[in-house]
Amino acid sequence: MQSSRYPKQPTLAVGAIVFKAQKVLLVKRGKAPAKGVWAIPGGRVKLGETLKLAAQREVLEETGITIKAGEPVYSFELIEYDENGAVKFHY
Repeated sequence: MQSSRYPKQPTLAVGAIVFKAQKVLLVKRGKAPAKGVWAIPGGRVKLGETLKLAAQREVLEETGITIKAGEPVYSFELIEYDENGAVKFHY
């Protein structure tokens, strides 16, 4: 049986790769999927928000660092299924 917490449609999200002195900024994920894993800062895009503004907001929220986001450079999708084959996550 599919949980009502599972998505009904894909979620649009951003991730920001922030460089400084040949280092990359990482955060430890606090939520599923991949909770506890080191990753680039990012999250969901809000309605009416551009990808650049979403990246800037997410970096600020997760790290306290203000950035100026560049143009988007890459896209991918992630679809994760539960043990019954229902879609748990779709980004």
